Amino acid sequence: SNTISSTARNDDTERSSSPQKDTTPKPRLILHFDINETLLVEDLAGGDTKEDCLNKILAKNAFVKLDESRSANSILSKEAPYEAPTYEPTHWWDGSPITEPPPDFDPENDATPTAAAAAAPRLHTSWDWIPGCVPYYKTAHKQYAKQFTMHHGYLHRGVYHRMKRALQFQDDGKTIDARLSRDGSSHFILPAFFHTIYTLDVVQKREFTVVLRTFGHDLATVADAISAFATGCHPDYP
Repeated sequence: SNTISSTARNDDTERSSSPQKDTTPKPRLILHFDINETLLVEDLAGGDTKEDCLNKILAKNAFVKLDESRSANSILSKEAPYEAPTYEPTHWWDGSPITEPPPDFDPENDATPTAAAAAAPRLHTSWDWIPGCVPYYKTAHKQYAKQFTMHHGYLHRGVYHRMKRALQFQDDGKTIDARLSRDGSSHFILPAFFHTIYTLDVVQKREFTVVLRTFGHDLATVADAISAFATGCHPDYP
């Protein structure tokens, strides 16, 4: 009986010491999204295709080394933020040289050779920049950004192909609602957006509002895609 009483007291103690569920109403979230190159993997207003945007994403996460006479502030001039950058880097952030692809480079090859992939400088996805470095996209090489993985960034071509495949709907025989795809087989809105909305609504049961911003003419198209998702027409969220 002493054992039973001790066990009961321990259970009472555990229940009383367990954290109470917070029932305080959470504030309504107001989520602002730019459309082009944020929700959409394209920028029709700027003339950028899906392939262009995938290359630009990688170019913005590939960092290059500044020479000792320069700083990031000198590259990103606040006085003239829209001037074309003039700095031409010669090395990636890890010190490896920036080179053009070899003659036998095949951009349509879906897999970067293991040796080449191992030699590729790691892409930087943290918020803070690498000290003494800037994104490739912020230099004079920005002119090659739309063809990044077919030019200086050829070692990242395998990543490009993986990103492109990730935009494909699963091939399970289902018909894709025309509002969700421009070509009938791939997403034109990043899947992460729908996952975010699903998590907030179904999992967290939050009250929220989505605000969309655009300089283009694609707002109605995006609204139609969101309506398709909200009415159960998205194959991943029936």
